[in-house]
Amino acid sequence: MICALTARAEPEPRHMSPPTNRFWHAMLIGAVGLGLAGGYTAGAFLTGDHPSGQPLAITGGVLSGGLVGATLALGLGAQRDDPGSLAGYILRPVICGVVGAVVGGLLTGLGSREPGTLRTVTHVVVVSLLIGETVVLEIARLAR
Repeated sequence: MICALTARAEPEPRHMSPPTNRFWHAMLIGAVGLGLAGGYTAGAFLTGDHPSGQPLAITGGVLSGGLVGATLALGLGAQRDDPGSLAGYILRPVICGVVGAVVGGLLTGLGSREPGTLRTVTHVVVVSLLIGETVVLEIARLAR
């Protein structure tokens, strides 16, 4: 009977790994993203069509463009089986972030030149990008 039970026994269950700090990581990502978006939204309402709305838009464009570039580079790099050299692994997101920041700054600079509808649209685009990047980072964190 012992031999029969041993032969039909299931393998020992794997032990659960200790809980990680995923909850705190999620809270940190969400808080930073919502803080940036909320701060920018407050700034957009306070500056309105005043001349200080253009520097705010350019700053938001640089920030969100840089985050988009770095996030895309990190996401594409994570899909590769072989990350390549350490220098390439580090430089790709940095270079893409800088390029994204330059493009974002130029586009928001052109879009926010004149007060009115185009400046408002520029603010909406920047806030949408900040919220979208927060969601993408959360999804990427969950996928790991």
